[in-house]
Amino acid sequence: MKTAKELQAELTSLLGEQAQLREDKNELEQLLRVVSATVYQLEAELKLAKIKEVEEAYLKTLEPDFENPEFLLLLKSLEATPSYSKLRDFQKEGLVKLLHRYLIETNPSYSGSIGFINADDAGLGKTLTTIAFLQTLEFLEDSALTS
Repeated sequence: MKTAKELQAELTSLLGEQAQLREDKNELEQLLRVVSATVYQLEAELKLAKIKEVEEAYLKTLEPDFENPEFLLLLKSLEATPSYSKLRDFQKEGLVKLLHRYLIETNPSYSGSIGFINADDAGLGKTLTTIAFLQTLEFLEDSALTS
């Protein structure tokens, strides 16, 4: 049998170990919070990077590809349409973008349809630009039929 002194020493030792375990537990919990916050921040940064990547890819599709031979041919045909010369420069730019989107949307190798919105302030000729776009398509169709 243990003496009271031995039991008291053992109890003191166990209480010291218990205090150390609590300290270790608190340090581990704090470390876990730091790691969790870091993981959350990394996930957020990865999501933002992916969003930027997709956004940049999307924005590239909005800009006309002046190196595409099909698009260049379309631009040459465009200048021959009756309504093109009557458009203002910003309307011509809108028409070029509409035609570019049309090429992308009708291209079978393009996998995703994202469409196009022809929008600006009121009174800047969206209707005229759209009519010119439809006339251009009609002109191109007639040219293709007569060729």
